[in-house]
Amino acid sequence: MPATFSIHLKPSVILILGVDVRQRAESGLPIILLATREGMTVVYLEPVLIPVNEGLDADGHGRDFWLGEGVSLYLGARLVFYRRRLLLNTHTHKLEFFLNPDEIPPYAILSHTWGGDEVTFKDLSAGPLRTYKDQAGGRKIIKAAAYAATNGWDYIWIDTCCIDKSDITELSEAINSMFRWYEHAHVCYAYLSDVPPMRPASKHPWKWSFRSSRWFTRGWTLQELLAPTFLEFLDRDWNLIGSREEWAAEVERATGIEVKQLANFQPCSIATKLSWAAKRQTTRVEDRAYSLLGLLGINMPLIYGEGERAFIRLQHELIRSSNDESIFAWGDPRG
Repeated sequence: MPATFSIHLKPSVILILGVDVRQRAESGLPIILLATREGMTVVYLEPVLIPVNEGLDADGHGRDFWLGEGVSLYLGARLVFYRRRLLLNTHTHKLEFFLNPDEIPPYAILSHTWGGDEVTFKDLSAGPLRTYKDQAGGRKIIKAAAYAATNGWDYIWIDTCCIDKSDITELSEAINSMFRWYEHAHVCYAYLSDVPPMRPASKHPWKWSFRSSRWFTRGWTLQELLAPTFLEFLDRDWNLIGSREEWAAEVERATGIEVKQLANFQPCSIATKLSWAAKRQTTRVEDRAYSLLGLLGINMPLIYGEGERAFIRLQHELIRSSNDESIFAWGDPRG
């Protein structure tokens, strides 16, 4: 009979087979947490199938869990895996992780278009943000954090540095849950890096600059426009332009999304939502499909390298999971 390991859970340090959970989380590795009856809350992220019966037995007793390689654990509760959630502290410019989704603090979120020298999670793991202040990507993060802090937010989520894109599991999870990140943010700042400050004397010509922003042409920014409860547009100098609602008429002219649809896009048909994305561009062909997952309520694995097949898989998932027949009437204008 395999040995049974004794697991002790304390509020300050959680040990799993001798591994410090906090250190493991900071390394970006999956974590196993065990719940006890001593008031500790089970943090839930994503269930992992285990080939044993889970939880307590019919009499409320714990079970032996066989984990392979001669190891079993006697647990009095459910076994769950979960990964970190990262936010950037707007004051310290350091990334902080949160294991419990219920404990994620209020946060702002940045919507922007990527440039050639973005500062990534890997960069911030190698050195402090100030190291990259001479890079456009570093200055963007610093400015976004400062703007959020000025408006009372201690945390901000920025996709360039809050996702470890070298970890395919974390990347897949992040993309499948990105719509929710924007949906749950208290405010979204849409940074239009190519729109100059507005001057009263040239307001009408300036509106053309607003409508012509690259931000309105990218695939990922469609869900970032629609998902947030509250969104503000900022010009290239980080001046406030106004809210999505204040500029709804100009947004309609730029995107084809009607003012009433901006206010409530959920009832719109699949064909209508796909039409909004038809002329938008993504750097990778697969992202044409992946950038629509949250907007269409679809969850599917990422397979970079599959090319156009990603969009075919998306269509199959829509047909399988939805009764909306408008998808059969929709045709991609790009062929």
